[in-house]
Amino acid sequence: MVVADWMVLCLKQKEKEKYTAPLLKTDSFKIGKISELYYGDKWSLLRSFKGYGYNIYPVNSSGGYDYRRGFFDLCMQNGEKHFVLSDLKAEEFAEIIRFYIGRSPIKKIGVLVRLDWGEENLLVGTIPEETFFEKLQRGELLFNVLYIVGNP
Repeated sequence: MVVADWMVLCLKQKEKEKYTAPLLKTDSFKIGKISELYYGDKWSLLRSFKGYGYNIYPVNSSGGYDYRRGFFDLCMQNGEKHFVLSDLKAEEFAEIIRFYIGRSPIKKIGVLVRLDWGEENLLVGTIPEETFFEKLQRGELLFNVLYIVGNP
């Protein structure tokens, strides 16, 4: 298990609506007003989108980050850092992705799983939700890449 930040951009969303679940915290922000706290200093590309963004992370009963319940594991392939879901998180991850796609008026979201600082402003254009989950299952998604995921 690795400690990785996870952000969802709910594209063109007019009113914020947070996904809620026990022992999960979601911080929200307006995408066009992204601050350095939410990678604005490294991810200038994020400023070009409209809607709301959400940082999602597991917490313990005291509200602090729960490192034991992280979503992602690291898989190195050909020198690249791929992310895979920890065993207990696949269903919850899919539920969160589908929740935000459903809240986007254009049925598209951005998904960024950040590990360390490195390459920034890498974007993969719109891929269908089903393809995103297939790539995730095969371990083909990279850390530090913004994936636009959506449905027609």
